[in-house]
Amino acid sequence: MQDPKGSRLGTDRAKLAMEAVARHEVALGLGQISEAAPVKGLLLAPLPDAAQLKTTYSGALAAHSTHPEAARRLLDTQPSGPVQAAFKANGFDIPR
Repeated sequence: MQDPKGSRLGTDRAKLAMEAVARHEVALGLGQISEAAPVKGLLLAPLPDAAQLKTTYSGALAAHSTHPEAARRLLDTQPSGPVQAAFKANGFDIPR
């Protein structure tokens, strides 16, 4: 993703930072575990709960969607076992 001025946004920076840790260019990186998990060569450990800043993701269906049923089906798959397993495998906490 790029902003209007052409600079990179979002997870690209986090990934670059974690890749620098994996290459031993820096000793420590702090970030979202879901962004660090795909980077090979890292030892991941969550911070203590008191230091956590949790992000809650949600899904929404646009009122004037051109494909509302397809969007609704996608949102309905989110609580399924395979989807939750994929989220967990990528470092996301699954609400209980």
